[in-house]
Amino acid sequence: MNAHHGQGPFSSLLHNARGAFSTPKIRVYMRTSGAPQQPSRLAINTLFALAEVLLPDTEDIKLTIPSLEYEGEMWEGMSAIGQGCPRLKRIVVHVKTAGDQHCFGVDIAPLYNCHHLEHFEIRHPHPLKIDDDDVARMLNSWPVQYLTLNPRPSVTTELCTPIPTLSTLLIVQQQGPHLVHLGVFLDPRTPGVFGSAPHGWDCLQILDLGLSSNSQALGEREAAHFIFQSLPPTCEIVANDCSMWVKYVALILSVVLRPDD
Repeated sequence: MNAHHGQGPFSSLLHNARGAFSTPKIRVYMRTSGAPQQPSRLAINTLFALAEVLLPDTEDIKLTIPSLEYEGEMWEGMSAIGQGCPRLKRIVVHVKTAGDQHCFGVDIAPLYNCHHLEHFEIRHPHPLKIDDDDVARMLNSWPVQYLTLNPRPSVTTELCTPIPTLSTLLIVQQQGPHLVHLGVFLDPRTPGVFGSAPHGWDCLQILDLGLSSNSQALGEREAAHFIFQSLPPTCEIVANDCSMWVKYVALILSVVLRPDD
């Protein structure tokens, strides 16, 4: 199965999905369990139109969204996927521009119906408006191994709430025992999170904090100690394409706290 816009078995569905539009704006990549070697590449105009083109045996989806146009559009797309793809194992969502449209926990919530999801990755211009409860629900809904929650938003000058904090790492530590890769943009200002917690994520290999930073951020040394206490000994912090705050934390972790690694 190999469908491009204007030809192939999806052409009539795509014609209906486009409606009055002449140029499709959203690129959809799908790989199904029935034909994993022949992914489908489709094009639609709205995320709402996903309901017309998705297949129930789809296991892998990549969405490239040039622009979010209206409030609730993200939720519409995730709802279509959550209802139409019960076997989904991997999804990558890339929103290129969003204006003043943010991504909330409620926008991701429809994907909690995808109980086989092992890989969730989202890129968005704004920091995700999610909190500890949202992250906990992701971990409890999916057997996720690769979780990337927008570690490098393009708009970082104003941090809105809710936003993940260092306390989110405790949630992941306790409830993400199968996690191998975690990427997250967080606000390091989190008083009162320090303390012992049982290691629950010994599988974690990579922690990517991306552009996490703030003028009132927790001191690098203090944060490095917290992360050192929280992570498995072999876990690495990504230090490329990161904020200076993350670079300093990674340096302290590797030179001071783990000098023999």
